[in-house]
Amino acid sequence: MNCSRNCESCPFASGAAPASRCITVDVAGAVPDSSILDFSASDVISFVHRGYSIRFLNLSGSDWHIGRKIIATNPDLVLNAVDSTDLENSLRLTARLIDMDSSVVMALTRYEELLATGHSLDYQTLGGLFGFPVTVLEKSGEENLSRLLSLIVDSFESRQTKHVHVPYGKDVDEAIDTITKEISASPQLECFHDRYLAVRLLEDPQYIYPNIEGALNAARIAEVAVSSAKSLEKELGEAPAVLIRKARHGFIHGALQETLVHSDD
Repeated sequence: MNCSRNCESCPFASGAAPASRCITVDVAGAVPDSSILDFSASDVISFVHRGYSIRFLNLSGSDWHIGRKIIATNPDLVLNAVDSTDLENSLRLTARLIDMDSSVVMALTRYEELLATGHSLDYQTLGGLFGFPVTVLEKSGEENLSRLLSLIVDSFESRQTKHVHVPYGKDVDEAIDTITKEISASPQLECFHDRYLAVRLLEDPQYIYPNIEGALNAARIAEVAVSSAKSLEKELGEAPAVLIRKARHGFIHGALQETLVHSDD
């Protein structure tokens, strides 16, 4: 269901205190049913906080299609739920959100399980590296829910964005820039972030091509993307999708090396 931005008539905020302003939040990543955001009964839940109706839409299970889902729903913010017991895998989705230049708040789930191993995460520093705030998604409690909602409101009101790019290496980044120039010349593609679309054209062109067909220069964009991909594979000996996957892994691994505190440290 798409949000009409009419909070007064929103069925998901019925029975709550009146709110004149609405914040829509797409939740990307798996959220445990036992958390303060419990989607077990519905994929949409709403709260009223500080004069806002805050509507959460659960996109769990659609990681590969996350770009299309977010573009279709056009949220104000994305809440990226990250499993603290499986950080490297969970942060692959985070890297994609960074490519999309989305307004993100990261929420660490199952964090108490990480602490039980004797490890912890300097998540404030991690947020600084990624360019958005990070918090812990607690299991329950009004105070914990209020803290999360306040962070959502603060992020929405501040609109402060630290533009971070996943570094894909000199040759890949140059190819991304070349494709981005063609994309930016097309007003029909304004709903996409140029860099994200360029990365996806190198990573999985058959999947993303349908999204550029409406552009007047679609043929030129496709031509440049194919040419760039062939050049990268010839020069570096690996397909662009492999190069991008390895670079994301290196970016995530480096961030965790700086922020994951081991029990024997």
